[in-house]
Amino acid sequence: MASTLQLPSVFHCSSSSLTPPHNLLANSSSSRTGSSCPLRAVSCSSTHSDSSDSSAPVSRRQLSVGTLLVSTFGVVGGAFADFDEDYKSETQDMIGQVRSTLAMEKTDPNKAAAVAKLRQSGNEWVAKYRKAKKVAGKPSFSNMYSVINAISGHYVSFGATYPIPAKRKDRILDEVKDAEKALNRGR
Repeated sequence: MASTLQLPSVFHCSSSSLTPPHNLLANSSSSRTGSSCPLRAVSCSSTHSDSSDSSAPVSRRQLSVGTLLVSTFGVVGGAFADFDEDYKSETQDMIGQVRSTLAMEKTDPNKAAAVAKLRQSGNEWVAKYRKAKKVAGKPSFSNMYSVINAISGHYVSFGATYPIPAKRKDRILDEVKDAEKALNRGR
């Protein structure tokens, strides 16, 4: 005996929505068109309608699957937006830190601390975003990764107070400009 739950106000799908809630777990042998994909039921809204469809019995399983789909896709969409914003702001911070550190004079007493902070921030930035497929293929990531690698390699080899040669510094600053342009375009 299947238990059903009578709810007059469950997911009501408009004609633009694709799947009514009682078809969420439709048998795979039923004819499916492009409009019966259960993942598209996420666009349904929770409203009350006086039509006979809204009082159709909905099983507890169907209700829980529908709730799970709606809650999952709602949370995932927000998480991706937050991740993109974090990436953009942290990359802008890295760009600013690279420029300010490279602009320091060799005789500046704060240079060694600034280089150590830049290397630490660069390592954290790379560790956070290197494995994220969403940003690892972006040109802004590639350029900044190259910049961080070049700066870190130079200071590991020559020390924190040894100046970066002009040719290498120009190449690094060009990469920074390219990264910033790509970042502003969302790439």
